[in-house]
Amino acid sequence: MRCSGWRKILDRSTTPERCRGYNLQENDSRNWWRIKQLTGMKTRSTHPLAGLANLLYDGNMEALATDINKSFLNVNTHLQPPSADAAPPAPDSVPSEFIIDQSSVEIKLSRINTHKAQGPDDLPNWVLRDFSTCLAGPVCSIYNASVRDCFFPGRRKEAHIVPAPKIHPPSSIDSDLRPISLIATLGKLLESFV
Repeated sequence: MRCSGWRKILDRSTTPERCRGYNLQENDSRNWWRIKQLTGMKTRSTHPLAGLANLLYDGNMEALATDINKSFLNVNTHLQPPSADAAPPAPDSVPSEFIIDQSSVEIKLSRINTHKAQGPDDLPNWVLRDFSTCLAGPVCSIYNASVRDCFFPGRRKEAHIVPAPKIHPPSSIDSDLRPISLIATLGKLLESFV
């Protein structure tokens, strides 16, 4: 008798109406990925652009990568570099509102999401977040020197660009692929201040 009472409570708590609102795959993707790994569920077995390589280049992924790079570079061919006459202002004329405070750098470093991918500088986000108190001073000095000299370091401009298909399967390089840029975390932080 006692066992059937617990069974009724359990049955009521797991009714389809109660469970319908929560989907692990949509609401908690990190745990869903762990479950897929533990259970041995297969993810997509082929590269997402393999079909496009087979369609256009007889499976040659290197030729596909070369054409994707050319396509992404064509987006900004109309932009001209600045003229030589356009000189940056003198370093002494930087207004005080553009000087970055060390405490604000420390706050932003301590709020970095460690679950996001690191940039091309291969500096893990957990290092920046966990050692934010130690790194705030040097990073602030670098940022202020960049602002004072009107120079954004080239290392902070680098990005890993991943072609993400807009539709599955993609059939065209120019219209069906979207460039996703992964830039360095310290470069993103500097851009957030400027």
